[in-house]
Amino acid sequence: MRRPRRLPGRKAWFRAGAILWLLLLLTQIYRWSSTSLRDREWPRVNGPTTIRVRLGAAGPAPWTLRRARSRSEEAGLLGDVLPTEAPLIRIETRKGHLHVGGRDMGREFVLDVPEPGVEIDVNGKTLIYHGRLAFSAEPDARPVLTLPLEDYLAQVLPREMPISYPEAALEAQAIAARSYAAAQVLRTRRRAFDVVDDEFSQVFGSVDHRTPRARSIVNATRGIVLSYGGRVLPGFFSANCGGHTRPAGDAFGGKTSPPLSGVPCAGCGWSKDFRWSTRVPLSTAVRRLGLSSRPDQVRVHHFEGDPWRSSLVFELGGSRSSISARRLRRALGRRRIRSLRLKGASLQHGDLILSGRGFGHGVGLCQQGARGYAERGWSAEDILSHYYPEAVLAILAP
Repeated sequence: MRRPRRLPGRKAWFRAGAILWLLLLLTQIYRWSSTSLRDREWPRVNGPTTIRVRLGAAGPAPWTLRRARSRSEEAGLLGDVLPTEAPLIRIETRKGHLHVGGRDMGREFVLDVPEPGVEIDVNGKTLIYHGRLAFSAEPDARPVLTLPLEDYLAQVLPREMPISYPEAALEAQAIAARSYAAAQVLRTRRRAFDVVDDEFSQVFGSVDHRTPRARSIVNATRGIVLSYGGRVLPGFFSANCGGHTRPAGDAFGGKTSPPLSGVPCAGCGWSKDFRWSTRVPLSTAVRRLGLSSRPDQVRVHHFEGDPWRSSLVFELGGSRSSISARRLRRALGRRRIRSLRLKGASLQHGDLILSGRGFGHGVGLCQQGARGYAERGWSAEDILSHYYPEAVLAILAP
């Protein structure tokens, strides 16, 4: 006689349920990972849509402007200031006034320039800009360019991070750069400009520095910023932190918010900037540091054990002179002294030998660390949550 089939027991039902739950979880994870940052729902935070950039690269007056080619050939595109029959104009100052193409335009002059922009010749180099260009007759003034924030970022991204870096690292950089720029706009509304075009803010290139990949990355993260306490968080970043990022208050003064308090970094050790050394002729060091004589010995001193707060102590035949790393970097140059994180110092064969870690101020995102983590499979969110703990991603709302 055939025996009746046994019904599945509780263990079998439990295993089947666990497998089904795991499949559903994996499906959801896949959906999350396949959804672009821009398509996600983010909290909103007040922020700007445009930014004003002081164009130090354009130099002081006089300026020579040329209509860029292609679409600017359409009649009337730049009005009567840059007519099609006169593609070149010269802006110069005379007796405290601006003269544009021979006409007295007063102390200020504003030119609205659509794409593809105008070319400005500076020391044999051609820069291309589009947006609103404001010129001033003030001594040593530079043009100020107002343009959409997203266009600005497309010209910043390839100048601040190699465009060959992994996508996750580039997305994290774009969000950090947008956050820094938006925070600067919010705190500089009463000034004539928000940022400058070099490393003292963010390196801003002209129109021809944009690349298709840079535009794609910026578009994929459009409007997304770091926030803390309901406000835009300035997304500071530097090239290499040397293994640990630095508290913002130590670098720039003021209070340090939790997202900018400094974290360990295991992603940047692959770079040549992680450890550096430099050799300076001792005669040069003595002159630039203002030492009274050639030193007999030198050592590195760290304040309260903090690797970012260091100084050089010189023994000068019975006397002692202490030079802070900040002053050392100003005197010898940022290319020689790549960061304030000094590790070692010695005197050898008439030279001052210095070693250290990292490149830059060390606050916030470590750019080379972001690459290292992205190559391990981290997403842009993973990278940002590591370098800015407690920060929340948000979308800019004008």
